[in-house]
Amino acid sequence: MAEGTRRDHSFAIFLKPPANESSADRATREARASEAKKRSDAIDEELRKERRRLTKTQRGLLKVVLVGDSGSGREKMVKQLRMRYAREELDAELARWKSVIQLRILKGVVTILDALQSELDGDALPETSEDTHSNGATEVPFDTSFYPDAVLLGQLEQSSSENEDTDTLVDDDGSVQDRHLRLLTRLAPIRHAEENLRKWLDTSSEPNSTCHAGKESQEATGVITRCQEHIKILWRDETVKAVLRKRRIKLEESAQFFLEEIGRIISRGYAPSDEDVALVCSRVGIKEYRIKLEQTVKSNTSRSMCLYDIGDWRMARNTWTPYFEGVDAVMFFASLSSFDDHSPQDPETSQLEDSLLLWGAICGSWSLKRSGFVLFLTNCDVLRRKLKRGSRIRDYIPSFGNRPNDPQTVEKYFKDKFRSMAKQELGEGRAAYIYLASTVDIKTAGNAILAVKDILLRENIKRTTLV
Repeated sequence: MAEGTRRDHSFAIFLKPPANESSADRATREARASEAKKRSDAIDEELRKERRRLTKTQRGLLKVVLVGDSGSGREKMVKQLRMRYAREELDAELARWKSVIQLRILKGVVTILDALQSELDGDALPETSEDTHSNGATEVPFDTSFYPDAVLLGQLEQSSSENEDTDTLVDDDGSVQDRHLRLLTRLAPIRHAEENLRKWLDTSSEPNSTCHAGKESQEATGVITRCQEHIKILWRDETVKAVLRKRRIKLEESAQFFLEEIGRIISRGYAPSDEDVALVCSRVGIKEYRIKLEQTVKSNTSRSMCLYDIGDWRMARNTWTPYFEGVDAVMFFASLSSFDDHSPQDPETSQLEDSLLLWGAICGSWSLKRSGFVLFLTNCDVLRRKLKRGSRIRDYIPSFGNRPNDPQTVEKYFKDKFRSMAKQELGEGRAAYIYLASTVDIKTAGNAILAVKDILLRENIKRTTLV
């Protein structure tokens, strides 16, 4: 019996006090044990409070997951909902992105100034490597691949004509001259503004926080505005381009873009566009946003909605499927105009077919058996333009067969395909809300909210056994 007791309490030996423990040592040990228990109890109490807080917070929280390719309207839906229900937070975020964009301009200018100074000082050139020659044969020291062809051609022609008409911009021997020394002097304030703004951004919170940049952003705006003409001269100067090529310096893609767009960025009332933010935001994956819906007439209370924006659903699914737990609704976006775009995973499959397969997989997900589904088939206007230019659906989607190739037939065909997939996976008693849209605007966002509210109403009715 004693042996069994020893086996059942094999850890008791570690809890025993020392054999020759004195009264003082015992008092110290018991005091430490008491203090440790107090800390443990305090931690347990904090955990209980946090659980109660989360329970209270989650009670009125609606969870909505948004899934779709870039360009399908998913990002626009998030923006529209935030503009309508979380405008203050969105404005604060855009203000901060404006500071990030200003920093890209300032850093680009500082990089060019450093290159000019190194050329003046006769600093040694960087060692040759294969990676640094990618820019060697180009006429301009930046990657032009992200510009639309027509826009790029216009910008280059304009830059070329300006250089031909202004002999102060080009030196025959390609050397740094007195006018470059003057540019270095006149653009000196750029360095101080860049350093201050960079320090503020480095020490403050994340780019999507609601914290505004204060004097640092105002200083950057003022400096860029005052120096904009000299910045334009610096950026378009052929000698500067030659120095950058010689020293194998290539600016960031975003810096190149914003230096070309500096007039728009310093204009009064400028707010970063989606394209601007995309160039400085390297985020991939999942982003969470909170919005607060309007108060209801009956209860005079408002409900919060948590939006989970799945930016790249093609990443490992175990990364984003946990967000499906407890979801009230899924908003799925598919671009009808992507019928002739190849899937990144399978060149033999169109991107639209790929979206259809994912739609079916999500509808059939066990973790979403109590969730509602809202489908937006977008870019109908782009689809119509492609059909008008002569694109034939059957060339990309063989199952379309010999149906008429007009917009109405095509839109109905794809809508029926997605509806049939949903019906097959959801089963009896469940259906998806399906909308056709050219663009995601405030009306589309309103339809999304109405659909979510209807989903919740139907689910509540089911739970109260009225259906």
